[in-house]
Amino acid sequence: MDFSELTLGEKILIIGGAGALVATFLKWYSLPTEVYGFAYAGPGGNVSLWTMHGFAAFLMLGGSVVAAGLILLRLFGVFDINDQNVPEELVVLIAGGCVVAGALWGFASTNGWNRSYGMWLGIAAAVAVVAGAVMKFQEERA
Repeated sequence: MDFSELTLGEKILIIGGAGALVATFLKWYSLPTEVYGFAYAGPGGNVSLWTMHGFAAFLMLGGSVVAAGLILLRLFGVFDINDQNVPEELVVLIAGGCVVAGALWGFASTNGWNRSYGMWLGIAAAVAVVAGAVMKFQEERA
């Protein structure tokens, strides 16, 4: 187990995957202070992605676990998907696409709720996962 064996794309992907995993549990939405023109003074409605869009959260969580997990399993010598004649860089790229799809789904469907810090962290992490996956794809193809 030597982290210096990882390429820059793989390091970015692992960090982004960890960020995406954590971001699904943070506050993505908060209730607006004004609802239909009336001031809202009720309890704060802080909602994670799991509460509003469970499938989008599942896409983000599953994609980040698959993308970062394949690299970490290979690094620890537990499992190498390349031994199964499946290109690791392609699987990681598809999993990164799932992370972005979940983040964009959560971003696009706010339903009148305010966007919160968890959403912005999730989007940044999704971009990092895809950037790392594209870098890994290019590194493997070069």
